[in-house]
Amino acid sequence: MSTNVNKVVRWRVALALFILDVVTFVLSNATTKGKSGQKIYPGTVSNVFWVLFLIGALLLIVLGIVALFKWLRSRKPSPALLRGNWSSCGSAKLREA
Repeated sequence: MSTNVNKVVRWRVALALFILDVVTFVLSNATTKGKSGQKIYPGTVSNVFWVLFLIGALLLIVLGIVALFKWLRSRKPSPALLRGNWSSCGSAKLREA
């Protein structure tokens, strides 16, 4: 049961990160042009949101790669491979060489 809870939590975190990433992307585009009466440099707020968006996108990519590797490691090999029947998986030539 604990693994199901962990999966739900991981998906919720990934979903929250995705939504936050979309929001920062929209905010970075919405704040691109500064007003003429702006006291800070025009585009500074946009640059901050853009950096936050890039960090979020990088985190999503890393989480996706980690999830893919965990999924690949958790897959069980086929029974034919466990019996030593390498011809069924197409790598018989590699085993004979």
